Amino acid sequence: MNTFLIQAENLRFGYDRALNTGFSFELPAGELIAVAGPNGSGKTTFLKTLAGLISPYSGSLLLCGKEIREWRLKERARRISIQFATQTVPPLMTVYEVVSLGRTPYADIWDSRTEEDAQIINKVLKQTNTAEFAGREIASLSDGERSRAFLARSLAQCAKVILLDEPSAFLDIPHTVNLFRLLKTIVQEEKISFVLTTHNLEMAFRFSDRILCFDGNGGIHLGKPLELKEKGCFSWAEI
Repeated sequence: MNTFLIQAENLRFGYDRALNTGFSFELPAGELIAVAGPNGSGKTTFLKTLAGLISPYSGSLLLCGKEIREWRLKERARRISIQFATQTVPPLMTVYEVVSLGRTPYADIWDSRTEEDAQIINKVLKQTNTAEFAGREIASLSDGERSRAFLARSLAQCAKVILLDEPSAFLDIPHTVNLFRLLKTIVQEEKISFVLTTHNLEMAFRFSDRILCFDGNGGIHLGKPLELKEKGCFSWAEI
């Protein structure tokens, strides 16, 4: 039985050209991986590749033991979710309605919701401390509240892997710490794996199990935070 959620072999990614040299890695269940690197190094493109939104430039990419391109869209969405830094939803939607969107991969042609859907939605609202404002419009929320609401939507998808693009981009320091602490708790309790891009190396060092460090020249280094620091992999950040 395949124990890895994602397996990449000699993976290169990009659009009209590859942004990196080939690299390989494996993602088990219950791990938080931070993706760090200078602007323009390909971090978001990497997440889009993992999510199947763009095809690998070359190499092999498996999701739950099967080539990413071979998954049907609905089946893939039940296994992997992606959340971008800028989320666009109708501003008058309530938090509950936004979180309910996470159940779309499980809906019938009428996009109806079942009792099981309701139970899952209520669970993730409680898990992300968003239940108390589930009836509020998404546009009325603070940045911290909105980030948790969108995280709840991803959790409602019940994916094994959740990809987050700069989840703390608009948060102050206390809300950033709370968000990373919440992600770490979910990893430990639910055995979900998160892969997230971040410019906040302090949070990456404090909470991630491993870091994928993009050096800005096509190289990617994977390892535990202190190991990478000792190897000088964060020279672009001057730490």
